[in-house]
Amino acid sequence: MRLSTKLVLWFLVFALGVGVLAAVANLISTGDTSNFAVYNPIFIVFFVIFLGVYSSVQVFRLQRRRRRRGIKPSCEALQPFVGKRCKITNSGAGGFSMTGVVESAQGKWLAMQTGKPGKQKLHILNTDYIMRIQEKTK
Repeated sequence: MRLSTKLVLWFLVFALGVGVLAAVANLISTGDTSNFAVYNPIFIVFFVIFLGVYSSVQVFRLQRRRRRRGIKPSCEALQPFVGKRCKITNSGAGGFSMTGVVESAQGKWLAMQTGKPGKQKLHILNTDYIMRIQEKTK
């Protein structure tokens, strides 16, 4: 992990901790719960920022691990899944999974059709961010 990323993470954790301590100290000293609600938006903002930084750090770690091990997702590895219904887990922002039919795999890109007939959507995925692919039975 880069030094700047570590500093940002530690700063966010420190700021969140100080905010929580200040809110709890204010609650204990005054006994007034109305001021405690003032700190809630601050907690939410720091929590959202922390999650965003954490997910980008996870993606960076995955990419670095693949570079070190020499793992390069290629079309040959994805060709057995073309034309089949699969579940793909992605490590992009937020990390998500989707189920659909793999249409094609070319270079670093994978085309996937999702949805019911008549309401299908085409998704183009970068294979660098694919963590797992499973064939699904109907």
